[in-house]
Amino acid sequence: MRPAPPALDSSAPESFAPSGSSGPAADLGAVWSRAVACRGTAPFLTFITGTGDSNTWSYRQFAQLVGLTAQRFRALGVAPGTAVHLNLASSPAFIMSWLACASLGAVTVASDPEAEVPALLRELSGTHPVLGIVGLRRRWTYRNAVSRSATPEFPVIEVSEDEPDTLAGSPLFTPGPVFGAVRRRDSAGRSGHPPRPDRLPGHRRGRRLPARVRTDPSTPGRCAEHRRRR
Repeated sequence: MRPAPPALDSSAPESFAPSGSSGPAADLGAVWSRAVACRGTAPFLTFITGTGDSNTWSYRQFAQLVGLTAQRFRALGVAPGTAVHLNLASSPAFIMSWLACASLGAVTVASDPEAEVPALLRELSGTHPVLGIVGLRRRWTYRNAVSRSATPEFPVIEVSEDEPDTLAGSPLFTPGPVFGAVRRRDSAGRSGHPPRPDRLPGHRRGRRLPARVRTDPSTPGRCAEHRRRR
């Protein structure tokens, strides 16, 4: 049996109004809140899962997932003006995280999901995020970059980039362990870096996953196919 989705009812948070903040993040948060209020039951997002199932959320349903994600982010230190780094492919997790940051007035730093350690390191060291979100298939590359960055101990949430991120128990809105990168060397002088991804069993360099989300990121609810080169 498939895990049950989180309960979606009138008591679930739909969004957070950014307070004490201004700029693009606050503006997007306000646009999203108005869209949910005006188009509540209209379809917002359709996602084809890794097993081929099709899931569609209305504005109101997806807003409740965004609200739960925002609660989790806020508990981990995300606040107006702080940066959250996303190393995610096109997926519900990306959109949930992006809109949660906007609802909190935080800045989203979206990274190329195929970026290697040097590019990730430049982004992390230049933006000093308080939280990172990464897909499980990329976690070792990301951990390596985090451990070498200027802030090597910020929390990182690792997600599936698939349907489980929207279900009960999702790391995006369920309190639980998060990865916090270790320092480069411990007291005994041993390296604290995670292994290189190309040295892990089953690793395939250059593997790309197709984007499976249909939505126009500039206009909520306007569907369009987004496909990336393989």
